[in-house]
Amino acid sequence: MCIGKWFDRRLMWLSYRNHGQRSGRQSGFTLLEALASIGVMGAISVGVFSLANQSVQDTRGSLVAMHMKTVGDAASAYIRKNYVAVQSAASNTVPAVIRIDTLIGDGQLTVGYASQNAEGQTVCVLVLKPSATSNSLNALVVSEGGNVTDDLSLGQIAATIGGAGGGIYAADTTQVKGAMSGWSVPVGNFSNSATKCNGTTGKVTLAKGHPAMALWFSDGSSVSATSVRGTTRSP
Repeated sequence: MCIGKWFDRRLMWLSYRNHGQRSGRQSGFTLLEALASIGVMGAISVGVFSLANQSVQDTRGSLVAMHMKTVGDAASAYIRKNYVAVQSAASNTVPAVIRIDTLIGDGQLTVGYASQNAEGQTVCVLVLKPSATSNSLNALVVSEGGNVTDDLSLGQIAATIGGAGGGIYAADTTQVKGAMSGWSVPVGNFSNSATKCNGTTGKVTLAKGHPAMALWFSDGSSVSATSVRGTTRSP
């Protein structure tokens, strides 16, 4: 009888021990699953954040391009309307500066139109004569200050503007280059303005990471960027 009780207790102890070992193994496996799930969720979170950040950058780039294109179209209309006055104000060494408030005052932009784009860059238009006696005008819609745009994003902004779109790239800050290198204009005398884009005294800062838009005029008529695509324009 004693032997039977001892045997029963022994079986109970072995059963309890085996159950504990199985439970431990099951708990360990569940912990590994949890850790793996956390890792996967972390990777997904990083991916989602990257996609969201890229989407924000793309949207901002589109807004910058739209702003530049709107100012460019307004400036083109303004210059055609006031061609003689703009010619008198511009020279072949010092550009005339057309600011946003001037375009608003002439009715080319709506009242309250922002002078800064989505990157906080202040936009204006610089106009030069190719030569002292020329009846043509070379104009650039430019931007200064604000955030510096990387070359890849700058290229996308230029392409969104269209054939006249361009920018100053980090690879060569002495040139304003068009989308897909369709045209190029030396910064040269465009940087000799008497006032900045915001109207304060000083030269407009034409630096890398800033978009631009080219406007060319011959005898009061605008010339399409596509007609000079692949060429270099010298003010």
